[in-house]
Amino acid sequence: MSQSMLLLHIPLLFFVAFLPYTTSLFGEANAGHFPEDGRALATGLFAGSEAVLLLVQGALFTLVLTQRLHRPEADLPRLRANAGVYWAIGIYWLLTAVASAWVVNAVPFLWLGTSLVAYGTVRVLRRR
Repeated sequence: MSQSMLLLHIPLLFFVAFLPYTTSLFGEANAGHFPEDGRALATGLFAGSEAVLLLVQGALFTLVLTQRLHRPEADLPRLRANAGVYWAIGIYWLLTAVASAWVVNAVPFLWLGTSLVAYGTVRVLRRR
């Protein structure tokens, strides 16, 4: 463990605790209990919370690699792939959070593309 890894756990724990609230808001908004602006805000909050969690995970994997905090027998290509996938999916979810301001109805369908983003990221990382 390093000091920077410990510091990265602060936003991770905060947003993990915040996730049930944003999930509840998202569910209420899509049940028709909110106006259109409220739906966009609830969707953006949910996607933004997920994005932060994914980006922090990517940062943790990156720190493990850059600070050599892994075990000697660790599978480094797999750790690099995990870091890249978390970063890519986190950025993708961050973009969907921003997109919820304009196309709130399409954003949940965009989330279905998350596995394609992961697959594409792994394919790109393997070519290197």
